[in-house]
Amino acid sequence: MRCEMRRCLVANLVVVSPRRIAFLLVTIVLALLTTFFLGRLPVDIAVDLEAASPATLHAAWPGGSKTFEKIDAAYEPNHFTVRVTSPKDQEERLGDDYQLIAMAALDNIDYSQDDAWSSISTYFLLHGEERPVTLTLEGWNLGPTPYLSFEADLMSGVVEVQSGEGPSETLDLNAKERTQILYPITTDKRLQRFYIQVPRRALRGLNVSIAGPSSPVLHRLYLNTFIPCVFYGDKDPLRPPVGRIVENWSPGGPAAVFDVPHRFYLGARWVPTFLFCIAVFVPVLALVWGGIVLLLRFVRHSCRLAQRDYLAEPAPWKLGLFFWGGTFLLWFVFLVTFYPGTLNADSLSQWKQAQAFSFEPQHPPFYAWLMWVVRHIWDSPFSIALPQVLAGSGLVALAATLLWSAGVHRAVVLGMYALCTFSPRNMTMMISLIKDAPYGICMFGAALFLAWIVLRRDKANWLPWTALGLALGGATLFRHNGPMMVAGMLPFLILFFLRQWRGVTLCVVVTMSVFLGAKATVLSRLPMAPTSGGLHDLLTAHLAILVDRDVPMSNEEYAFLAQVRDLEDRWAYHERRVASTTMPFLERAYHRTWAKEHGTAFRKHYVRLVLRNPLVASRYFWDRGEFLVIPWQTETPMETYFLGIPSNDLALFSFQLFLELPDQLRPLIAWTASDSVRWLFWRPALPLYLVLIACLVLCLRTRDPIWAIIYLPFVINTGIIALAAISQASRYQFPLTFAAAFLIALAFIPSTPKGVGLSSPT
Repeated sequence: MRCEMRRCLVANLVVVSPRRIAFLLVTIVLALLTTFFLGRLPVDIAVDLEAASPATLHAAWPGGSKTFEKIDAAYEPNHFTVRVTSPKDQEERLGDDYQLIAMAALDNIDYSQDDAWSSISTYFLLHGEERPVTLTLEGWNLGPTPYLSFEADLMSGVVEVQSGEGPSETLDLNAKERTQILYPITTDKRLQRFYIQVPRRALRGLNVSIAGPSSPVLHRLYLNTFIPCVFYGDKDPLRPPVGRIVENWSPGGPAAVFDVPHRFYLGARWVPTFLFCIAVFVPVLALVWGGIVLLLRFVRHSCRLAQRDYLAEPAPWKLGLFFWGGTFLLWFVFLVTFYPGTLNADSLSQWKQAQAFSFEPQHPPFYAWLMWVVRHIWDSPFSIALPQVLAGSGLVALAATLLWSAGVHRAVVLGMYALCTFSPRNMTMMISLIKDAPYGICMFGAALFLAWIVLRRDKANWLPWTALGLALGGATLFRHNGPMMVAGMLPFLILFFLRQWRGVTLCVVVTMSVFLGAKATVLSRLPMAPTSGGLHDLLTAHLAILVDRDVPMSNEEYAFLAQVRDLEDRWAYHERRVASTTMPFLERAYHRTWAKEHGTAFRKHYVRLVLRNPLVASRYFWDRGEFLVIPWQTETPMETYFLGIPSNDLALFSFQLFLELPDQLRPLIAWTASDSVRWLFWRPALPLYLVLIACLVLCLRTRDPIWAIIYLPFVINTGIIALAAISQASRYQFPLTFAAAFLIALAFIPSTPKGVGLSSPT
């Protein structure tokens, strides 16, 4: 029997069919075109060397030669070491904490006492009571003038700074008004940098000769092929470029003449490149083809699907009120505990806009306009937080009632209800005046009404379709990625519900009416400040990884980028907060106006650099999106601003209505953000995986792919965040984590529906 099965399997694999022939031909054609394209691409090469006198580099290969371009001193790597020491406390000082911003690229950071410092990117905050403590910073700066920036105010003390081997200097950071003190760092070593662009075929036998200095020391050879190859003459840097890294590389022969190391360079040789392209295109095209076939099957299945009613028994309205009352009571007590609600810097900015009736497009102005409206009723953040608590608890109650009506096991329903109600994330978000809260409410509502529609496909009920349109319309107004999510969602609604075209039409009309109506009647009439961000901000943030990874560039390209943003700190790129590039601590570092005025040239420059460095450029999306897919990573902290209101000039502050209860709850919530359990309570990766598994299980159990439409908005939203987010803030995924318990509980719906339905689940 087994032998017969094996023969059948082999026969199926070797059988020739028109579809397989077409697939093979398409793969070969694409591989040939890609091989030809890669072979035509030039290769950028950068060489860094240490020499006592100016050098000249010349490259030669069979059939050609070229002289390297010498990079200007303003863009060459300069080494520095600086020590920052806080001496013992002085009694006459009001305080001795201070903030330090290293406006230079750091490769090594050494703390004399780890718990005395907090840091993100090149920003350091000294805190604690133990003194003295020392911070040692070392790195290679682009240009000879790195510097530090200290914040001076009434609470700052005295700091000692030693640059290199020179004498230490004392800086007095005490000032009546908050200001910045710049301290120039002395560099102790400079590398000469050279750049060249050669044909890709030259890598088959390229050698470089160095003329001028005696005994030059090679530090780095960067070959910018599709997969970068970087050779270091000494140790590997702290953040090496993406690609193949070779440490302690020693070129053969004298240092004045060396051959480029022989490796497999994509595009340099025809046959291996073609085979590589074949190996890549086969699985890629198979996935694309499989996705198209799966989508078509979904559509056909939804068109001829027998109508089913999964709502097996009426749900008493008293049950819904019970669920609503329990969640609302707990969240209301939590809100009153942190009365009048919690705000972060973004919330304070939008509240200030509402107070002045002058709005900015950086954050969705519709939320700020709502603040302006409710301030006429009650001028307090409580007037915004309370409706969020009412709406959020109502959705939790509706979700539990809907599952109860669908015949889901009572233990599963109660477990889902408990997870939603007692989640520290849900409680903190619902009392916070942050745009993610109403956006999450809208998306949870969309999931609920989609589930209602799928559960009752034999009823032409206008209510859930209207409610779905309102939820999707609201989602377009509370976050900038909302319209993109809805635009991606509507075509799938049409495909999945062809038999219910009237309901889909109603939903689309309501969604567009909400979105366009708000635009025409509200947003177009608001006094709006001109936008300062936009596409050039996203391009600058993306280019930052190329600047930080020090990819090969010419003098012209360095000069162009220096007009966009100061190069000295390598654009302050940081894996967890790429927004530090476009929102630097020193505002004058980023020339946003210039980038906006020269947008066309900037976009062309951007495209050219990204196409030459595709692998390094793609790493950027992983850096800022890894919090979406890695559950065990513990570097991203919880947004602790949800526990209060920071100091501000709007006369907003928290009240201790319940005496010491807020101070007792803060450590408990902070524990949920500790390294050992943060992945469970705050990071969105684990809920994302569980939700995707639940979707797969549900579709397989019921043999009904239409359930996937309920999960689709969260998948689309996750993809948009991965592409467009500017930092690793876990609140970006609040819509998913808020609805996760409900989406997982859906997988427990009975595979065979019972009963004949009811008019409404509530």
